[in-house]
Formats: sequence, C-alpha cells, structure tokens
Amino acid sequence: MISENDIRISRLCLDMAIAEGAGAARVSLTKGSADPVTMRNGEIDKLRHSADRSTLLQIYMGGRYGTFSTNRLAEEDLAGFVKESVEITSMLSPDECYGLPSPERTAKGFTEGSEAGLYDPACENLQAEEKMEIAKGELIFGAVAPEDDWKLISEEVEYGDSVSDSYIIDSNGFEGRHKETSFGVFSEVTIESDGKILSGYWWRNVPRLEELERGVTSRKALSRALDARGPVPVAGGRLNIVIDNSCASRLVSPLMAALDGGAVWQKSSFLGDDLGKKVFSENLTFEDRPHDFGKPGARLFDSEGVATRNRAIIENGVVREFFINTFQSAKLGLEGTVEGPSRLCIRPFADGETKKDISLQDILELLGDGMLITGFNGGNCNPTTGDFSYGVEGYAFKDGCKGKPFREAVITGNMKGLWSKFAAAGTDIRPGAAWNIGTLGFRDIDFSA
Repeated sequence: MISENDIRISRLCLDMAIAEGAGAARVSLTKGSADPVTMRNGEIDKLRHSADRSTLLQIYMGGRYGTFSTNRLAEEDLAGFVKESVEITSMLSPDECYGLPSPERTAKGFTEGSEAGLYDPACENLQAEEKMEIAKGELIFGAVAPEDDWKLISEEVEYGDSVSDSYIIDSNGFEGRHKETSFGVFSEVTIESDGKILSGYWWRNVPRLEELERGVTSRKALSRALDARGPVPVAGGRLNIVIDNSCASRLVSPLMAALDGGAVWQKSSFLGDDLGKKVFSENLTFEDRPHDFGKPGARLFDSEGVATRNRAIIENGVVREFFINTFQSAKLGLEGTVEGPSRLCIRPFADGETKKDISLQDILELLGDGMLITGFNGGNCNPTTGDFSYGVEGYAFKDGCKGKPFREAVITGNMKGLWSKFAAAGTDIRPGAAWNIGTLGFRDIDFSA
C-alpha cells in the first residue's frame, strides 16, 4: 500500500518539476498486488504473487506536454529523473490545448482512499492457507460422478485477490487517493460427451470477501458444459435475440467507445455528430452512477482529478454526453466531463414499461421465439460506421422456453439500428460487475446460421 513516505516523495517530485521550469505538473502513483491460487484436477497447480508500482509524471510547459514513468521513486533518483523529463518536454512541439483541468472541476477532500467504499481490510490478514481453502471449496473433480453420456475430463479453479492503491497530486492543488480490493473465483470445466470435448466456464468477482459466494463456480461451469451437448442446425433470418447477462456488455462497449471524446475529435465515432439528438429507442437510458458508494465501479474522481457525478449518458434514446477530458474539451470546443464511464447502469425495461424485477425468463417469454446468445467467439464493430459482425453461440428458444444449443452463427447489423430495436433490459445484474448490464433483448436482428 502507499505509505506516508510514498506521498512525501510524490509531493517532492511535483515540487522539483515546477522548480525545473514546468509550468504545471501532475504526479500519479499506483501500487498494487495480486495473489492467485490455481487448482487443476483437485491438486494445487500454481501459487503466485505479483506486486507492481508505477509513478507517472506529466509535465505541461508553454503548450508542450510530456509524460514519463518509472517504477522507482527513491528520493536519490528523483533529481535526475525530473530534470531529464523537463528537458525532453521542452523540445516537443507546442499545442495550447494541453493543460490541467481548472480547480473548480476537480474533486475535493478525498485523500484517505476509502471514501468510495471499495476497500476491504480483510485482504490484509488473509493467509495463503485460507486462499487455498477457498479454491478447494469450489472443486468438483472426483466429487461429481460421471453419467452414461458424459464424463469429467478436467477442472481448473483459480481463486485470486488483489488490492490497488492510487494517489494523484497536481500543481493546481488537487490531491486524491483511491483504494479498492477484489476477490474472485474462476472455474473452467471440460467434459467428454458422445466423443466430443466440451467446455464451460464461470466466474465471480466482488470487492468484499464476505460477498464472495462459495462452492458454486465449478458447478455452474459444469452446467454450462452439459448444456452445450447436442448442438443442432438452426435457420437464419431476421430473428429476436436475447443476450445473456454474462456477455451482454459486448454490445454495450461499442456505444461507450463511440462516446469517447478522443474518437469524436478524431472523427472515428459513429456517434460523433449526435450529441443532443435522439438516436436510439426511447426506452434506452444509460446512466453513469459513480457515487453508488460501496458498489463496484464507484469512483470519486478520474485520472485527471476531475470530480465525478451521477449523470445520464443516453436518456430516452437521446445522446446527452460525451466523455471528454481537458485536452479534448479544448479541441472540440465542448465542456469537459470525465474521461469515461465508471459504474454504467442501464434502466430496466420490458413490455413497454420500466419494471422493478425482470429476469432472463421474463425476457424470453416477452420475445417468444428467437435465439438466446450466451457467448461471443469473434467478430468486431467498425468504430467509425457502427457496422458490426459477431460470431455467437447459445440456444434457440421457442414460446419462451430454451431449446437446443447452436454454434458458429453470426449476427450482423449497425449499432444504431440494433439499439433502435431494443426491447428489454433485465434486472439480473451479475454481482461484482462495474457495468450493471443485465440480460438484453432485441427484435428483428439479422442472424446467419
């Protein structure tokens, strides 16, 4: 974790940069560690520990901007590092758009690191033996009896916990710290059935150890592997599709990337001309809720120190905001916001109205017939046009009931068109997800078998 001495040296680094001639500067110190335990077929396979630290020095002088990093921040090394960084920056071409955010935009008073409620002190006392016991508690190898039509080939379980600690200070008076922990289990199970090898996986990550559900990850992975047996050919066409909550964010990421100020400035965003316009279904609302303290994704400031706030990003189909940092703000002539989404939430919706509880089964019944997608296996989205083509797998469904699995299918279209056909968003959010995206439903999407 970041110590008082680390903070002192960060401040010294900032002071030295100003003394060497930088007009403004920012120092960002990050420290982290991770301790994964891997079990394979019931036996310990790997025990690892990793720790890293990084110091980023950003220098602004006469319209010039330079960024420099080191993993050493010993006091005796500072003078040479800072002096050379300032000298190199002075040789760069100027661009008056570079600068620190104004003090009015930055967060105030968050210097302990725990204000967002994402740091669990349990990480400090968790011993290696306890970590191995958590991993062993997930194991099913040797405990699950094979049946006539399948047998368990292999099982890999990994338990891991991590802690990250970041401290930022700049010459405009901003000072902030953010700490968070993560505890997670991942399992992959492989079976043989009817001469074919099939795999299933599952995972769970939470910010507090007490929230980690125990003893279910491998069983869920096995269930997914068993469900993949007996795939059948399916007909293509314009079909309703339902995206399982385990992979629904795959269709959200291109929207958020298109709202990035850098993409808008470089004219590589399919939403670059749509600020303030109604582009999508009026039922579509995305909010960024970084002030849901204690929830994954909570954040009080971004990497520039700019204060976050709960805000609508897309509201009733209208694009309300881009993610714009200080440099992009000057380039675009638009008010700066924050650098990206933190705790992204989609408003639950189904059957023409907002509802409190909407499950996967509710959405299957709403759409009746179509394809339930549980995984993506390739493909991409063109960031400039929004055209996409994704390889998918999952299950056919009819009359709201899940049927046989399918593989090697493709969905194609355009992101604007896809989200204009938005039909439902579930409340079945995966615990530990920073992006609160439940099951999604769409009507009349191009599906190729």
